[in-house]
Amino acid sequence: MRARVAIVVGLGLGLGLAACRSQAEPPSLPERPPAHGSTRDLGPIERVERATTVQMPSHFTDVLAVHDALVEGALPRAHAAAKHLLGEQPDTMLADWAPHLFAVRAAAGRVVDARDLERAAVASAELATTCADCHVALGAHPDPEVAELPPKGGDPATQMQRHAWAFERLWEGLVLPSSESWQRGCDAFVELPACDDGPSSERDPDAIRRAREQTTALESEARAATTPEARAAVYARLLPTCSACHAAGC
Repeated sequence: MRARVAIVVGLGLGLGLAACRSQAEPPSLPERPPAHGSTRDLGPIERVERATTVQMPSHFTDVLAVHDALVEGALPRAHAAAKHLLGEQPDTMLADWAPHLFAVRAAAGRVVDARDLERAAVASAELATTCADCHVALGAHPDPEVAELPPKGGDPATQMQRHAWAFERLWEGLVLPSSESWQRGCDAFVELPACDDGPSSERDPDAIRRAREQTTALESEARAATTPEARAAVYARLLPTCSACHAAGC
């Protein structure tokens, strides 16, 4: 399950960004916009335009890569994406942005320091909320391109598509932020997909059952969460259930 989101952010200056989509089969680190380089010799308008059209998409791609890696249980890949985010130097001349960019870097550092998926999930949730804090503070209005919810179906592939769609909405609820997206995710996420048909020697039914039970148990908490902090806490507990279920062979 991978999040596939394109976000357009308006910053009240007639400028915008289009965030890269994650690939169907992403490499160890997804393709990013070109390095933004130094903005020292640019004027204020050119500096904002460079940050908006190059720096912000690169940051968003890294944040999305952290999320995708943790969904798959790929902690080293989450570390790599977070390290790349730390390597991006925020333009401190953009005074309104700088505190939020430093907060993003601090959260990314906690992802890098996480030694297990549970701690990395908490740091990933914090990373998403720092993005949301910046959007709110600067009056940005992200507009996600949301695919239609896949129809209900009996086959596991369709069920997983619905499950992935719902988790993307929860993630958008954090990072945009959007209460509407969060609620849509709550409505569909608990429709847990079945595993592939037929028994498998590589499958751990008990681990799958535990992951499914934990997901179901968190439904009421997810629906009741109305603050960024409460939603981040639920998200951080849900995220490891995805990787646990996948690792168990589902």
